Amino acid sequence: MKIKIVKQIDDNIQDNEIKVVIKSNKETEKVKEIIKHIENLNNDKILVHKGYEGFFINYKDILLFYSENKNNYCRTKKEVYQVKNKLYELENIEDFIRISKKCIVNINMVKCFDMSKTGKITVVLNDGTEENVSRRRIGNLLKYLESRSIWWEKGY
Repeated sequence: MKIKIVKQIDDNIQDNEIKVVIKSNKETEKVKEIIKHIENLNNDKILVHKGYEGFFINYKDILLFYSENKNNYCRTKKEVYQVKNKLYELENIEDFIRISKKCIVNINMVKCFDMSKTGKITVVLNDGTEENVSRRRIGNLLKYLESRSIWWEKGY
């Protein structure tokens, strides 16, 4: 796919606004991927809560999102915060992948993948936290890693 970029200066557009128009003869997976990437450029923070305080933190600082006792949380290297979002709303954030019903990890915070001979995969995060990948999510994880050219070894 050949991508042609055309930049135009338009005085009718406000100072804090950028208008992106994508033209293609059909909507392909690559077009959807480009749109998703552009949408995520502006969404680099999430509202979190600790006690009665609410504030924004960068997605890049989050190790993982998880559910516990009917609440959703995110963990950074230093703190745990409550988030109001549902996990299904968070699983499409760029660089995050759902590894189980209760856990979504930041792929950039993964130290390694510990694989057993039985096919079980444990994700080890930079802070030493270990989370198991559910059997039904293993295929999605391997496809995600392959698509990102991060890791792929057939016949584990």
